[in-house]
Amino acid sequence: MKKSVGNYQILKELGKGGMSTIYLAIQKSLDRRVAIKELLPSLKTDTEMVERFKREAKASASMAHEGIVNIFDFWVEKASYYLAMEYLEGKDLGEVIDSMGPIPVEATVTIASKAADALHYAHQRGIIHRDVKSGNIFITHKGEVKLTDFGIAYVPGKSPLTQPGITIGTPEYMSPEQIRGEKTDPRSDIFSLGVVLYEMLGGRRPFGDDGDEDVVASVLGKKPKSPRKLNREVPWRLHRLTMKCLQKRPERRFQTMEDLKIALERFLPKKSEDRTRAFSSFLETIFPKGGEDGLSPAQFQRKRRISLGYALIVLIALASASLMYLYHEKVDFSSLHPRGLIEKIQYYTHKGQGNSFVKIVVYPWAKVSIDGKYVDTTPIAGPIRLKPGEHTLSFSHSTFKSKTLKIVLKPGETRFLTVKLGS
Repeated sequence: MKKSVGNYQILKELGKGGMSTIYLAIQKSLDRRVAIKELLPSLKTDTEMVERFKREAKASASMAHEGIVNIFDFWVEKASYYLAMEYLEGKDLGEVIDSMGPIPVEATVTIASKAADALHYAHQRGIIHRDVKSGNIFITHKGEVKLTDFGIAYVPGKSPLTQPGITIGTPEYMSPEQIRGEKTDPRSDIFSLGVVLYEMLGGRRPFGDDGDEDVVASVLGKKPKSPRKLNREVPWRLHRLTMKCLQKRPERRFQTMEDLKIALERFLPKKSEDRTRAFSSFLETIFPKGGEDGLSPAQFQRKRRISLGYALIVLIALASASLMYLYHEKVDFSSLHPRGLIEKIQYYTHKGQGNSFVKIVVYPWAKVSIDGKYVDTTPIAGPIRLKPGEHTLSFSHSTFKSKTLKIVLKPGETRFLTVKLGS
């Protein structure tokens, strides 16, 4: 591990993802803690990844909002790329939901309204986040709710890094138009925040969790069950608000993030001190001073009951699985690779006859080879035209283990493949 970079002394590594490593550091000149994000060395010669890293820094630094993580610095040192940002002490929302299941209604609405306010601020400046998810919403010990990671955000005035037809984002949270690679607008972020809202209320995502095989088809063609069926404490009006966010067609959702924020705040106490008191109680639950596994005995028993309930829900869902319809055409779920290397394979009949296509989405990214020949590095525009028949697809990444998949394409078939590396 590095001991120092620039004006920063590295204390420890906080984590590593598919594109970057995060360190805790001390800014020597101001003697303050910061988080340092370093683009992985294997990506520093990839011009698109470098440009995305730069844009993340500039997009975040261009905004000054209490609900958006602050960016302090960006620099290049010894051909490596770094950005320094606000160090947040607390937990991301995904961790909170994993540990406690459904979140109390008032806390849920508080978090969602604060995130909506930050997104509205970004939208007013023409910036669309495009990766709104519970893992990118951070709750600090002080009760701040911070939106993070603008790595794939749309920034006005910048030439697009991807072409029409490219899919970028996190499948479980992406809007239907985002999955199809269409042009997105603020209503796509509204859909994604709706997924987060549902996840807080029900303790699970509306279209499947990480590793589920049909998440893409579910987002495109499945209506999620009411969050009230997962949590009877959810008010009917909040149920309707959540389902409105999750409408497949953008024109049926809230049209601005400000509209959503105003609708959410109707569920909160009118007095600010009452709102603060309710949220403080929630913070004491997720940042306890003691207790087994960070939970009080009562909380531990509640978590256990919720877990058993989820197990029953999963069994019922598996027992009642049925065919779904995508764009009014029947979805045929092909067999998964026996080693379970892919997240999902699905296909629908293409209107053209005699042509076969495959559209590939890889998380976080990969070099793609088909039948032993290198094709491109994701994200890839278009679908890829292939002859009908059997093909071998390989996915390689500088950090994660390579994956291989065999598929058989029928004449006139377009198949979507979503592959997750590092799982």
